[in-house]
Parts: sequence; C-alpha cells; structure tokens
Amino acid sequence: MAQIEIVSTNTCPYAQRTRMALIEKGIDFDYKTVDLSNKPDWFLELSPYGKVPVVKRGDEVVFESAIINEYLDEVFPEKALLPKDHYLRAWARIWIDFANTRFTSAYGKVMYQPDADQESVDALMAHTRRIEAHGFGRFTDGPYWLGCDVSLVDLTYWPWFERWSALAEARGIAVPDDCVHVLKWVDTMRARESVKQTANPPQSFVDSWHARLAPRQAAE
Repeated sequence: MAQIEIVSTNTCPYAQRTRMALIEKGIDFDYKTVDLSNKPDWFLELSPYGKVPVVKRGDEVVFESAIINEYLDEVFPEKALLPKDHYLRAWARIWIDFANTRFTSAYGKVMYQPDADQESVDALMAHTRRIEAHGFGRFTDGPYWLGCDVSLVDLTYWPWFERWSALAEARGIAVPDDCVHVLKWVDTMRARESVKQTANPPQSFVDSWHARLAPRQAAE
C-alpha cells in the first residue's frame, strides 16, 4: 500500500512541485487526478480552498504545496530536501517565499494578462536577474540553488521555468541571456528523473494560455 495519496492535476505547477518532491524522496504514492472545473464534493472536503495539490497520509490531510513539501521532508527524513544547517534552511525558506509572493505573481501577470504591460515584464526580468545574482553560489558551489544537491527551492521554481517555453512563444519573452547561472540550472534540472516524470509537452502550456485568455478576449 502506498505511503501517500496525492490529489492533483497533470498541468498544475503547484502540484508538480509536490509530485517532484515525492519522486526525489523515493516515496511510494497513489496519484488521483481531479477536474478543477467540476470539483466533486469529496475533493472539497479534503481541500477547503478547492485547490491542488492535496496529500493524505492515513488520516492526515495537508494542502498548499510549500507546506506539503516541508511536511513530506519532516515525515520522511531520508534524502532530505532542506538543509540541516539552520541558516541555510532559513535562506531556503526565504527563496521559497520569494517564489510564492514575487516571482510566480510577476510571471502570471506577464503570461495571463490580455495585454502584458511593460511594468509587469520589467518586474519579471528583475526577479529573474535577482535569482541570477543571488540565488546561486551564495553559500556553496554547485549547479543547484543551495549547492551540489537538489532542494525544495529548486523544486519550487522549476515548474515556471518549464513553462517558460510557452511564455517565449506567447509573449516573445525569453530568460535573459545574461542569466547564465539560471540557464545552466535549467539544463541541469531537465536531466533529473523527477522533471522527466512530471513534464508536460511544451505545446500543452501554449494551449492552456490560449484557453485561459479566450473568455477574456471574447468579453472585450
């Protein structure tokens, strides 16, 4: 019997974070998908916010991807995805918070506003360059955020960089060429099994972009 049940969708970037964490930690899990456009009652009982992912471990139910991932790291301490050092762990949480409050918000404004304004584009570029300048090599050398080992920080950001191909096609906006550490990190992450197992075809992100914008454009 699997140790964890995860309720998710194949395309949700937040859910992808948790699926990647489970794979990285080698945790057996059952995977159940849900239609977020027609949420069943059993799902709303598990997820009061009506969002994915949700995980169950016996009678324990946890939601919100960043919280889930820390929960998994504590319950299954083998192959830890947060550093033992208190200071490094604090910085891991700072970067995760930056993703949740700044980076993903800026990305969403650029990707899904019918007409992405220059201020939103500039904010996304500034956040990406901040990652370039301060996200790698701050504490130790290595291809990942915190050095030689993949961490929850890497898993937190990866889904948006996977989807950047759609951003490039839809908006003509690429990761800046001067973000050499970010681009190297993208190549490194693509080789990980957790990325390969949770990847979606690039065209699916473009199709999703068109689907989300179509109702807004029709209403204008």
